[in-house]
Amino acid sequence: MAGKRKYDIGKLINGEWVIVSILQVKKQNTKILCYHLKTKNFVEGWIWDFTRGLINPNKQNLKNMCEIVHIRTIDELEIAQDTNQEYAWQVFKNSSYLSHRDRYILESIRNGYLYDAEEILRKFNNLLKSSGQHRRNLKLAMLISSTYRILQLRNYFK
Repeated sequence: MAGKRKYDIGKLINGEWVIVSILQVKKQNTKILCYHLKTKNFVEGWIWDFTRGLINPNKQNLKNMCEIVHIRTIDELEIAQDTNQEYAWQVFKNSSYLSHRDRYILESIRNGYLYDAEEILRKFNNLLKSSGQHRRNLKLAMLISSTYRILQLRNYFK
């Protein structure tokens, strides 16, 4: 008998979906928000649909709010870092979502020190699942998407 596979924040499903947030648990199925590594879209759905490949990666049920800037330049990482730095400051300054420690973790991710990325991913998960208000916040959405883009470009998700 095969053991039950554990899906957690920051883990890959089928090599292409990164779990961003666990939104709701109902009996044996779980509603999650995932980031597609190729299309850079955030898609919400049930975990069984992701594992079976039933979710369309081009579906954008969060509109363009969570999608990183589509400017194609030589250094996509630099754009993601600039976007992340700008929105990290705005979110920190205008809300209580981020602490000084969270800003430090985001800075370390931008600089390539990924040792504590899991902590900020869990923080994003808690914000996204706590209320619908956080999911409609454009600045927070851009911060989250640019963080995931930086982690993807630095090969954090394997």
